[in-house]
Amino acid sequence: MKRDGDGRNLESRNVMIGGRRTSVRLEREIWLALDEICLREKATLHRLCGAIDAQRGPSGRSSAMRVLAIGYFREAATDIGHQQAGHGPLPAADSHLRAPDPGRPRSFLAAIQADLARHAKHRPSKG
Repeated sequence: MKRDGDGRNLESRNVMIGGRRTSVRLEREIWLALDEICLREKATLHRLCGAIDAQRGPSGRSSAMRVLAIGYFREAATDIGHQQAGHGPLPAADSHLRAPDPGRPRSFLAAIQADLARHAKHRPSKG
């Protein structure tokens, strides 16, 4: 693990994207979040990174990976989840911070989740 100029601990990992190996440098906490997303979505890190790369548009690969990690867990941070954890409710004045309405399209995150779901349907079952 190396420190960049800002003092952040960055970790490099090699991932396969579009059949090519590439190196990505992210904070350790982001890698841990991406690993957890892979476990929850039953996807490999390579598949998740490929889906992110396919949907990222003009933003940088590392930035898109950070956005996905934050967006994924932010969506999980619903009022119900906070209540079950014993957290207080979000004040009405801060309602703009609530997780997005489930009926509203969530472009980047929704596209990646749909891509992972399509891939999971085509994966042969073990048995």
